[in-house]
Amino acid sequence: AKGTLWWALTLHPELRSVYVINDYTASGKAAAKTIQKDLEDFAPDVEVRYSGNLDLPDLLKEVDSLPKDSLILYGVYHRDKNGRFYDIGEAAAAVAARSKVPVYGLNDSNLGHGIVGGMLTSGYSQGQSMAQIALHVLAGRYPKDIQVIREGVSSPMFDYEVLRKFDINLADLPEGSEI
Repeated sequence: AKGTLWWALTLHPELRSVYVINDYTASGKAAAKTIQKDLEDFAPDVEVRYSGNLDLPDLLKEVDSLPKDSLILYGVYHRDKNGRFYDIGEAAAAVAARSKVPVYGLNDSNLGHGIVGGMLTSGYSQGQSMAQIALHVLAGRYPKDIQVIREGVSSPMFDYEVLRKFDINLADLPEGSEI
């Protein structure tokens, strides 16, 4: 979250508030806790607000009311307060379609569904990391001798069409960005 918002602040120097969207499932709460910890000393002049336990229509009303000097950080939102499940990208696409401000994300699964992008984690990359560990074990290494991965791997990834929509110059993106 910090890496994504650092780049977002660079791209949007007028930024004064961030609205973080997560659901209230176990994974949504865990993501919110991680984001809160990551952003506790982020930027004192940028207000960070978190979505409540909302259904999608109420969440979209919140999105409608955001001031133009804000952006959305889209975390995990797969199930609303009424228990309705949303497919990957479905809620992100609804939020992005309704939002007048940029929507940044944390997971590459939402890329192509209206988010600008960000420092995104990839399920594919995480799977590759786990496969590497499994190969070490299969080759005879003891699991206790294999280094524990404590930080998620993220890469700068962005959606070209959304970059154009918000007039974001490709030259301003992190070096090595995937577009």
